[in-house]
Amino acid sequence: MVEAALALTSALLILAALIQMGVIFMVYQGVSERARVGVRYATTAPDDEAGIKNVIVYGNSAGTGAALFGLAPSDVVIASSGLDNESSIAKITVDLTSRITLVGFLVPDDTVFSVEAAAPVERALE
Repeated sequence: MVEAALALTSALLILAALIQMGVIFMVYQGVSERARVGVRYATTAPDDEAGIKNVIVYGNSAGTGAALFGLAPSDVVIASSGLDNESSIAKITVDLTSRITLVGFLVPDDTVFSVEAAAPVERALE
């Protein structure tokens, strides 16, 4: 009976850890996919900062619908490098730092997920 209690305790602890790791990977994948979608939108409208933030948080430029994992547009930081005069390519970088509370014993409260994505934006030289 004691052996069964020890084995069951160990098995449940491992199962809980596997579930928590799955949740962590799901959140990270969701946040990184939204960052990539935001960068793709930014390549078409590089001057629409509010629209870029809305695409990352809500999935559309209008800012309607449910937010991903409770994010807010203020959680998105957009930085862009200047226009390269030789190749007329600007690089827009979206650095998404979200504070998402995960319930579990492996991750402390308010874990920060920081994802950075970049894409070149072609612009005509003036």
